[in-house]
Amino acid sequence: VNSDMSVSCNCQDYDGTGRIGDLSLQELAEIFSGAVAAAFRVKLSEGKLPIPACAACRALRRTEKEGAARYVGNYHIPRRGIMVENTIRCNLNCTACFRSRVMSKREKSSLSLDDVRKISSLLRREKIGKLSYFNLGEPFLSPRIHEELKILREENPALDVHVSTNGMFVEGEDKSQAALLLDHITFSLDGASTKIVRKYQRNADFDRSYRNMTRLVRLRAAGGSRKPLVEGQY
Repeated sequence: VNSDMSVSCNCQDYDGTGRIGDLSLQELAEIFSGAVAAAFRVKLSEGKLPIPACAACRALRRTEKEGAARYVGNYHIPRRGIMVENTIRCNLNCTACFRSRVMSKREKSSLSLDDVRKISSLLRREKIGKLSYFNLGEPFLSPRIHEELKILREENPALDVHVSTNGMFVEGEDKSQAALLLDHITFSLDGASTKIVRKYQRNADFDRSYRNMTRLVRLRAAGGSRKPLVEGQY
C-alpha cells in the first residue's frame, strides 16, 4: 500500500507499472480480483513477466506449467503480511534511489490518519499477521508516526510490526515511544563511519543514527521489555 493509498504488486514500483488498484476506492479483495491483477496472473501462468520489476522480485518462483495455471483462479489476499508506505518523503539522496520518479507517481506524499484507520481495519478484518510499515520513504519523517502506530496497535494488538529506518529521526520522546511500539526495527547503516556511509547514503549521519539505535536499546531495557528487536543492517 503506497503513501497515496494506491496498491502495487511489488515494493520497488518506482514507475507505477505495478499498480493494481486503489484502497481509497476499492477493498483489497476487489483489487486482487480486479482486471489488472488477473491479467498479471495470466501472464505469469504463461511464463511471461507482466512488468520489468518481476525479473528482480524476491517472490518470483519457478514452477511447473500446470502448477502455474492453477494460480490464475486459485489465489488469496496475502494474509501472511503486507507492506504499507506511510510516507514517500526521505531526508537522504541515495545513489541508487529514483526519488524524483517515484514522487511524480504519488498523488500524496504521506498517509492521513484516516488512511491509517482504514488500513488498520483492513488488517483486522482480513486477519493479516505481519505489517512491514515502510517502503520507499523514511517512516520516521512522518510527524504523526506515534499516533499512526497507536491506531494500528489498538485495533491489532497481536500484529507483528516491522519498520526499517535510516535512524536519524528515531529521537525525542514522541518518536522514541513510537519505536517502542514495534516488534522489530532495522537501522540501515551502510558503512562504519559517516564518511563511508555517505558514498551511498548521501546526507546520512552515521554517528547520529548509531546514537539513536543504542539509545533505543537502553530505553527498551529500562522498560523491562524484549521488544522491539533492534537490528543493525550493515
